[in-house]
Amino acid sequence: MKKHALFLFALIIAIGLSIVFILTTVDSDKKETAFAKATKDRIEQRIANEEEMILYFGRDTCMACREFQPILNEAIQKTNNESVYYLDMDNLQNKEIADKYGVDRTPTLLVFSKDDIEKYEGVKNLDTTIDILSE
Repeated sequence: MKKHALFLFALIIAIGLSIVFILTTVDSDKKETAFAKATKDRIEQRIANEEEMILYFGRDTCMACREFQPILNEAIQKTNNESVYYLDMDNLQNKEIADKYGVDRTPTLLVFSKDDIEKYEGVKNLDTTIDILSE
């Protein structure tokens, strides 16, 4: 009888800790971002108008994106760059834009300037990201 009670107590503790861990993880994923989520139509409009901007291609399910996002947020805040837009690659509509510009992995930054489009793939450190946003 004592073994059953001890097992039940341990099981309840394990379930409780699991719930706390899951809730903490979900809350940490909802942090504020310094970039704007964009729609395919809005991005296509900006491209047609030849507006300078930076597109951040990422996915909520991408571990590298989760690592890069806080770096990107800090770089945006330090450079006061308000032209960074997020395209969620889990959204099939955004895949058209990604295909058009050869984006096949996340995270990727595309820097649209008047004369050129530059592509940066993978996680970058803070200094490099600041340099990219300052171009």
